[in-house]
Amino acid sequence: MKTRAAAEPAEEADPLADIAAVLGDVQRMRTDEVRQQLAERNPDAYREWTASDLTRVLDVVGAAPYKSSGVMAISPARYRPVEG
Repeated sequence: MKTRAAAEPAEEADPLADIAAVLGDVQRMRTDEVRQQLAERNPDAYREWTASDLTRVLDVVGAAPYKSSGVMAISPARYRPVEG
């Protein structure tokens, strides 16, 4: 039986920190784009990630993806305090 490494990123990976780095200072980003950029950033940890994997990680901090203009998106403001 094949195990999915995507569900459990490599130990050096920090999914929430990596997601925050990918999002940077944008207001929101499409989930597909987030997954693509995560995979480019750390292929061993994120290459096999599905939308469900991303949602599972964000659900833990109450920041599940939401629909915006008909596509699923992520907002950093939902899990990262606004500075100011």
